[in-house]
Amino acid sequence: MPETETNASASFPLIAESIVCLAGEDWWYHPMRSRRQIMTRLAQFNRVLFVNSIGMRMPRAAQTGSRERLARKIRSWSRGLRRVGPNLHVYSPISLPGGGTGLAGKINSWFLIRQVRLAMRLCSIRTPILWVGLPTFAPLVGRLDERLVVYHASDKFDAYEEADQGAIAPLLEQCVRGSHLAIAVSQPLAQECDRINIDARARIVTHGVDVEHFARARRSDCAVPESVGSIPRPRLGYLGTLELFQDLDLLEKIARRRPEWHLVFVGPDVGGMEALAALPNVHFLPACPYEEAPNHLAGFDLCMLPRKLDAWVAHSNPLKFKEYLAAGREAVATDIPALRAWSDCAWIAKSHEEFIEACEAILDRGEGRVARLDAARLEAESWENKTAEIGRILLESLTAKGQREAKDQSEFIKRTRQIHGKRGPG
Repeated sequence: MPETETNASASFPLIAESIVCLAGEDWWYHPMRSRRQIMTRLAQFNRVLFVNSIGMRMPRAAQTGSRERLARKIRSWSRGLRRVGPNLHVYSPISLPGGGTGLAGKINSWFLIRQVRLAMRLCSIRTPILWVGLPTFAPLVGRLDERLVVYHASDKFDAYEEADQGAIAPLLEQCVRGSHLAIAVSQPLAQECDRINIDARARIVTHGVDVEHFARARRSDCAVPESVGSIPRPRLGYLGTLELFQDLDLLEKIARRRPEWHLVFVGPDVGGMEALAALPNVHFLPACPYEEAPNHLAGFDLCMLPRKLDAWVAHSNPLKFKEYLAAGREAVATDIPALRAWSDCAWIAKSHEEFIEACEAILDRGEGRVARLDAARLEAESWENKTAEIGRILLESLTAKGQREAKDQSEFIKRTRQIHGKRGPG
């Protein structure tokens, strides 16, 4: 029985369950992403095994950051199974990146299943809820004695540029078809899950936000790091991994058109931004710990989400967008469908010109929008509320599955009796 707080657990919908989360991130070196936020909160009332990501891309020596990623992964493997909370363990399985194909893929899957089963035994986990956060975990679905399989659609993984999309697509389909339930962060992802497996009954639960943590950026005593504070203002900031789906043409256009503006990027650089970095008003700073994110945001005059409008982005629901708003920053984003509902308190731009005009409205004319954001609306988006919603969905699904199984068992017994009744004794 997990260690739970009696008073709090009385109001939380899901308690005393075992959950194995096959995550899309690594606990030890990725920033706080959605599954870590959710599982940390579920572990207050349930036993959770968080299995670190096994990745989707094969490392390439010529690719910027490949050696660093491999070194981080080796350090993660060396940690093995670690307890990080009363009901929460983290495990780093050893596997081939991207899963492998052919004989190598089969060996990789065989070894992966046995590693996770061993970690489950060490954590006293049996018949868990299986939470699948990455298509490359498909070989584990149906192999861990799980009582409920949940596919967490957080991104359109088969559109990821650095992965073998031809290999990822069938793994994604295998995950969704093997699931009893899909939880999607956007409408397009939910529709995609329903197309593959309508029985999975995709439910939309958008990303949450740690409201209290990021609200620290609003306080007058929130100290801005020297690395940010030494850069001239105005500062147009971006905090997060600089993935390949950034609109580099847009960023270069902003930097060249308004040389008095300073573009500040805080996060690991994955490469391909040399032309942008060469401009005198563009600044790249190293990634900061999650605990220091509000301090960096406090130094920005506005926050940017300059994404390319491709299939990956069109299906996304950017985690950092609500973090910007919670920090009280003016936010300007490209026209990502999931963000349109926030256009009353942020700037959603349909073109490069609209993006630049929004920045000018904020910086030149002081036309802010974030002040329109109602505190209750933001609080409703907290990770606490999102996790409680997920808990209710999981409980409903477990109950419905149990009822279906009981009905099937009852009908089986009834048919068996009818057959024996017709045959008579003996």
